[in-house]
Amino acid sequence: MSNTVLEIKKNRLKRYYEAEEKVLNSQSYTLGSKTLTRADLTSIQNMIKKLLVDNVALLSLQEKQDGVE
Repeated sequence: MSNTVLEIKKNRLKRYYEAEEKVLNSQSYTLGSKTLTRADLTSIQNMIKKLLVDNVALLSLQEKQDGVE
């Protein structure tokens, strides 16, 4: 298993954690007369869970391929 795939997933997970933090700090904000709403917190948290499961699976597969059990 390529470390590149795992690194991509790790970076994506990091960005989702950053998005979650932004939503937790302020779900919406106003600029002038416009109110903007950030992404749905539940959707972000569901993707974080999925990425964590994917990363664990990739690490497990990588360890098996490397002969570490």
